Amino acid sequence: MFDLSSQYAIRAMIHLAQLEPGRLVQAHVMAKELSLPAPYLSKILQQMVKDGLTVSRKGPSGGFALARKPEEIRLYDVLDSFQKIHRVESCILGDATCSDDDPCALHSFWKQMRDTFVNTMQSMKLSDLVAFELQRAATRRATAARTAAEPVPAAVVTGEASPTGGASDQ
Repeated sequence: MFDLSSQYAIRAMIHLAQLEPGRLVQAHVMAKELSLPAPYLSKILQQMVKDGLTVSRKGPSGGFALARKPEEIRLYDVLDSFQKIHRVESCILGDATCSDDDPCALHSFWKQMRDTFVNTMQSMKLSDLVAFELQRAATRRATAARTAAEPVPAAVVTGEASPTGGASDQ
């Protein structure tokens, strides 16, 4: 649903939001940590500087940081930087005269979907995405720890016959 630039921008913003306030990270370092192409990410970060979402400083100790606190940055703002999400708020058929008083054929259908989408994007903050990602990482660690702690059946370790008669249950 979101274009590649928007996906990368959201990932970069989540990454920046998890840094200590005021800490700068260079684009190539962030690109490596996020497994993203560095030149493309650099352009995305520069666009977000222009849109007031990030700040940058040049030089060896330079890099990028958030321009505001994560709870002050809406997902809508990040998406609008690349997808011009405000365009979603117009007629889906491109009818310049479409309105509640003079609706196009898809007006009521689109208005309901559009309003839900736009309201969700405007209410979701970068801090919400960070909280979700932190919970996701904790869940993954817990799952990995449980999996690592599960005992391996003796038949698998020793190669003994399984209850079905074979050397393994493949």
